[in-house]
Amino acid sequence: SDILLARLVVSRPRLADWFYAVFALVGFGMLAVLVWFLIPSVSKAFYQGHTVGVPGMFVMPVWPFYALVLTGAVLATLEYLRAAFAHFSAALKGERT
Repeated sequence: SDILLARLVVSRPRLADWFYAVFALVGFGMLAVLVWFLIPSVSKAFYQGHTVGVPGMFVMPVWPFYALVLTGAVLATLEYLRAAFAHFSAALKGERT
């Protein structure tokens, strides 16, 4: 697909922006589903005190790691949404992104 899009950027940049916008929306949707299903896991790990390790030697909570994954997924979701808006805007105005 990169070869096709590289040619489209040169020959038909507006169509390439439409493709990039659709790809960004698909990425947004997939990560939004991931975020939706991560929120209960983070909440459950935090409120129920889930830990990993060997009791008596080393035990640590798992919720900070789940929260980091959730934070990264939220930021990536927002970036995909920003990219989709940028490409849709460029496609509608005929500007290059």
